[in-house]
Amino acid sequence: MTVDDIVDEVLEEFDFVSEDAREPAYSFTGTGPFTSEVIDFPSDSIIAEIEYLSNADYDVRLVGESTDDVWLDWLCSDAPNDYTVIDYVEDGSYLLTVETAAGADWEVAIFDDPPDPEDLPIQASGQGCDIIGPINHVGFMSIEATNLSPDNLHITTKSADGRDTGGNFHIESSMSGTTQKKVLSTKSSRKFYPWVTVDFGGEWEIEVSAHK
Repeated sequence: MTVDDIVDEVLEEFDFVSEDAREPAYSFTGTGPFTSEVIDFPSDSIIAEIEYLSNADYDVRLVGESTDDVWLDWLCSDAPNDYTVIDYVEDGSYLLTVETAAGADWEVAIFDDPPDPEDLPIQASGQGCDIIGPINHVGFMSIEATNLSPDNLHITTKSADGRDTGGNFHIESSMSGTTQKKVLSTKSSRKFYPWVTVDFGGEWEIEVSAHK
């Protein structure tokens, strides 16, 4: 038996957590309408992963004590469905509120430590709504997306403070499309690194590269 064989056996025996695994700052699970206790955030980007587990309307937001509310998502859900959103919060205290039907199940996880910016090119694939980034790039970038499902694929580029940076387009069902848009990014702050958001219920492939 080689050293590699021994290492493989040890890895199989123990359930190791990946170094890339991140724990949410706040995690909530519930049924029906909900208002959390007070939760605090510094001024920075947040990522919310939301799972809708019932066929119902949902409105999910952070209600600010002394700052503007941060609307995370609204969805008329054809369950099960999940959504990932990037936004920016000002330093302060908030309440997470979920408005939905009495018997509707849901889960919300909020991360306040966005990953480090990625250099281009970036290749990603998935199913359903997702975000790609943050992207370490200033200037024009090319987004090539392939729609692999019988739904329309909606792609938006924005900074983490919610501003649309100009890349907003649809790809019809089972078609490919390419767009080139100028995105704005300041390397002095995470707030203005661009992201690509995917709003879609099906399967997709996306490549983001610098447009020369």
